[in-house]
Amino acid sequence: MKKIVYIILSMVILTSCNTDMDRKEIADMTINYKTGILAGFDIGDSWEKVKNEHHKLWTVDEGIMYNSNYYKIEKRWGEDYMIITFYLDENKKIINMDLTLEASGKNSVTAIRFMNNAHNYYGSKGLKTILKDSWWYYPKNGEKCTISCYKSDVVDNTIVHIIIAKQ
Repeated sequence: MKKIVYIILSMVILTSCNTDMDRKEIADMTINYKTGILAGFDIGDSWEKVKNEHHKLWTVDEGIMYNSNYYKIEKRWGEDYMIITFYLDENKKIINMDLTLEASGKNSVTAIRFMNNAHNYYGSKGLKTILKDSWWYYPKNGEKCTISCYKSDVVDNTIVHIIIAKQ
């Protein structure tokens, strides 16, 4: 009996410590939504909506750092991570969103594939292309926004950014 309990506990621990990013999981958490422009959310949505309707794999975090409020959702795979930071107006409505996906080692390949998926996703939405990596976007409130998607490499890490900002 002890042996069975030990095996089950070992399996639970090993599966909870998975550090491999999964491209489909990342897409499901960010761009595979019928509504919203990123993670199911849009410019003008409330922070309360984010807290109540986020994908189950996101962890919500808000607080004060350096005398400023911050609002974000995050997912971690060991030292690799994905964070969406929300910039809010005085009514706690989203005015900008910034996704950062940082990956190292074999997860860098997954990050690059996700960036390619994001390019295809935004490119297929009928948005007007500004540059190769940027599009004009008009959320439901009608305000002009830009979407930018780019990658940078820092030492052994790949960093993917998607920024959605009001103009």
